Amino acid sequence: MEKCLDQALRDLYDKKVDPRREPDPALYGGFLRTYNHAVDQSIDKKQQRTLARQFKNNNEVFSAFRAHRMSRDMAAQMVDKEGNLKSFDRFRKDVEPIADHHVRQWLRTEYDMALSRAHLASEWETYEADRDIMPNLRWVESTAITPDVVHSSFWGMVRPVDDAFWTAHHPGDHWGCQCSLEQTDDPVTPLSDEVIRKAPSPSPGLEENPGKTRRLFSDRSPYFPGSCETCPFRHLLKEPRTEKDCYNCPAAIEAFKQAYAKDTEVIFEYNGHTLEVHADVDRENSDYKNVVDVCKTFVRQGKSCVMTPKLNGDMNINPKHDAVYHTLKGTAFSTKCPDIRLGEYWYEHEGYDQENKGKSPDNKRPYSEMMGRGLKQSNRIIIEDCGMDISWMKDNIRTRIYKEGQDIEEVWLHLGEGQLLLLWKRRGDDHQ
Repeated sequence: MEKCLDQALRDLYDKKVDPRREPDPALYGGFLRTYNHAVDQSIDKKQQRTLARQFKNNNEVFSAFRAHRMSRDMAAQMVDKEGNLKSFDRFRKDVEPIADHHVRQWLRTEYDMALSRAHLASEWETYEADRDIMPNLRWVESTAITPDVVHSSFWGMVRPVDDAFWTAHHPGDHWGCQCSLEQTDDPVTPLSDEVIRKAPSPSPGLEENPGKTRRLFSDRSPYFPGSCETCPFRHLLKEPRTEKDCYNCPAAIEAFKQAYAKDTEVIFEYNGHTLEVHADVDRENSDYKNVVDVCKTFVRQGKSCVMTPKLNGDMNINPKHDAVYHTLKGTAFSTKCPDIRLGEYWYEHEGYDQENKGKSPDNKRPYSEMMGRGLKQSNRIIIEDCGMDISWMKDNIRTRIYKEGQDIEEVWLHLGEGQLLLLWKRRGDDHQ
């Protein structure tokens, strides 16, 4: 998160981000990955895939507002009392208390609470599934060394799983709460009007039962606007809204999409051209180093590159795909995830196990597999050298185009160590 903070300060100081109207991409990405990590640690991604996806979808909106609030607070420190722009070093020093509050203190607290609330939601599915044999829930006392007594009146209380009480009150509705629930068939505990009257109100942002809403934090959190009229993202609306519903608001969704698309890191620069890597690119992937080498070669040729992540291509459930790959709409590759954006064009890289190079007497199969996989993602592809004769590969490409009718714009051969060979380029293409 510290790296994200450093980038955000530069973004603000260099005026790459408007703190009044948009979330900082670096902060957005740092917050989102933190909350999503809590979800991954608390929920079985295989058995509860839908639940995990719902939480992560809502985390995207929450992170957008969270990032906006922090960047707005930091931007206010950029000028002195006379209205003069501070030096970057002084600006960085003056925002240190804000960074300490937002990142080093509250983010840890929010992460711990996200863990607890995501775990509650995971268990809630079990509670509802098993309520025919164990219809009730018991509020279990806090496990903290010095427990907060805010929920002490509820300790040991037993209520039905489907009781409305659990909508208004539940473990994790106060910061630092370490209470829990256990399912039981023990008799229900009477709930007096006096207990309800004296019940503590949940902390702002923790009012909702995450097992029911599929949200870690409510839109009544201090990070969210009080109304649609005060929303920093309202300029992104095509039509004005008056009823606040931040998690389902098109403006909030568009804001996080814009932030997500810009969440990249420059890892190489040459003569003013850059190689950016999106934060969600898998850097542990076996092909990562080869793709980086390919992109660096293009950058040295005077072409800026962005390496992009693999995402679920169903834009109805994954608006992040639309954020990164929206220019593919209306094409045969609208749901695909090519590896590289080079200007306005998309390229797919296909790897080959270099350790097996030359061990097979016939490398036609790996070549065909790379071509086949690549052309499903883009009509501009880059393949790794598998030891095939250059002339044979060129003839094969012509056969694919003129006899089989395959759509191929470009084919590059990556020879390694900054070497790229153009095997095919459609005639008349103006980006020669």
